[in-house]
Amino acid sequence: MSLRAQRGNLYVSAFKKKIAALRSQLHFSRYRTVLNYMSTAKVELVKGNNGNMDKNELFYFIQDGDTCLYLRDVLKYRLGISRSLLTRLKEEQRIRVNNQISRTDYRLQAGDLVTVDIGLQEQNPIEPVDMQLDIVYEDADLLLLNKPPGLAVIPRGRNSKDPTLANGVSFYWMRQGAACLFRPINRLDKDTSGLILIGKSQYAHQAIFRQIKQGILRRTYLAVVEGGPPGESGCIDLPIA
Repeated sequence: MSLRAQRGNLYVSAFKKKIAALRSQLHFSRYRTVLNYMSTAKVELVKGNNGNMDKNELFYFIQDGDTCLYLRDVLKYRLGISRSLLTRLKEEQRIRVNNQISRTDYRLQAGDLVTVDIGLQEQNPIEPVDMQLDIVYEDADLLLLNKPPGLAVIPRGRNSKDPTLANGVSFYWMRQGAACLFRPINRLDKDTSGLILIGKSQYAHQAIFRQIKQGILRRTYLAVVEGGPPGESGCIDLPIA
């Protein structure tokens, strides 16, 4: 087994052993994320009888003393919805108060229930290609893959014929009947192996980036060293691939 393969296997093995402990950081939970904004927020995933995700919704219950008086403030400051996503949600009428489609300038009252359907149907422009994927972890919001060396993350151009990870993930989602865009959180060079984190919705993608900026989500690199380093610390300025 090559040194590169040993390093990749060690990395994946170490991650799988620690996945339970890291779940609070790497497992993007809508409930946990929204709680970072307001302790009274409640978020649920509603599933149909077939077990597939029919609705992907956020809920927020207005209580006495809430400082957000207007719906637009709850969407921005409590649920962390970006301006671009809010525009799409408004266009598709996916924002409700007490199960009624509502304008964002609606003045909220205690007891109101805000519901946001973030399960937008999207047109994936990437051609699906059947390939074997090494899925390390997956839930309703993110997909974590172990990318092998020799496979690019995204196509270089429209005329590129070499299959990429994006093509394989697109086929995987197509087979599941999911309409998602390929939104990688991080990228790796073609000849580099390692973990790739993918947001399965615009909301999840933006929330994970927000967690990275806040230091909640961190990337850790493991390396296999051959021989004895001359000191406890130093700088290696050489190509990694």
